[in-house]
Amino acid sequence: ANRGRPLIFLNEIDEIAKKLPVTKVGCQRCRPPEVTFIKINFDAAFQATTSISYSGIIVRNGRSRILSMRAVKNENIPSPFASEALACLQSLKVGRDLGLREVVVEGDSLSVIKKARSENLDRSA
Repeated sequence: ANRGRPLIFLNEIDEIAKKLPVTKVGCQRCRPPEVTFIKINFDAAFQATTSISYSGIIVRNGRSRILSMRAVKNENIPSPFASEALACLQSLKVGRDLGLREVVVEGDSLSVIKKARSENLDRSA
């Protein structure tokens, strides 16, 4: 007895849809962005007693695939700030060596951020 009832509802929905003032602009499938980007992340570890730091650098594409990784031991480093700044510089050199023209470079050094924002005279070695 209710077999024709769902069809009536569908017909009613179609009639309502015809009366709505909606203009379809176009229908397109969702696609990932065509422009891919490269991201270089870096970090540094500093050991004050030996004045040695280590830089860690990783290069990834927009799909998080690793393109390059590098770890560098740095000697005679005077401060944690110098260690982080050197890691940043080394990450830029990795990008250049890979022939990359546009990259996103990301580090997480609070000391570098504070030093860059500071208006005080820099007294580091």
